Amino acid sequence: MLMAMTGFTAVLDESMGRRALLETARMAIQLNVRDDEYISGLFPDPALPLKGYHFLWRQGLSLAGPDPLQNAGRLLMSSHSVAPPDSCMGAVDSQSAIGGMEIATGWAWDRATRREPVGILFADSPGIIVGAGVAGLPRPDVRAARPEVEATNVGWHGFMRLADRQLELHALAVLPDGRSVCDLGVVVSGAAAH
Repeated sequence: MLMAMTGFTAVLDESMGRRALLETARMAIQLNVRDDEYISGLFPDPALPLKGYHFLWRQGLSLAGPDPLQNAGRLLMSSHSVAPPDSCMGAVDSQSAIGGMEIATGWAWDRATRREPVGILFADSPGIIVGAGVAGLPRPDVRAARPEVEATNVGWHGFMRLADRQLELHALAVLPDGRSVCDLGVVVSGAAAH
């Protein structure tokens, strides 16, 4: 109650959304993807960090954070369990290809905990992880359109490396317990176009 009266909740939502935006830019830079929409929030010239970052990374002087695709190639079920389909809601809103990566954006909401997910994973039909993303991005449009969604930062943005074979990739919201995932739907279906 005190948080609502002082406006602290709005400040916290804004700062958490900003953190997710910065994390998305960091992930794009690490993956050498010129995702101007997010990188320009850190650097006026989005190409600049891509040139210098990888040199610094090789020298051990990079931005803090693990390899965004450290789990790629692992079996999803070795580290996560799949939650029942009705435990979350969400959607894949867009997808595109940039710099050899498939990029997808959407939103997700955990109905059980009434919270946004803590991350995004992408897996192919056999359950092999092929990508990851950041959750917690500002999506006031979702909150306005969906009364059951009680937070603003329910957006996500993720990166996938595609193979040259037929595959169907699913976006999976990592729920707040960090161990459960909820299928948000198909991101890519059919042969990779790269």
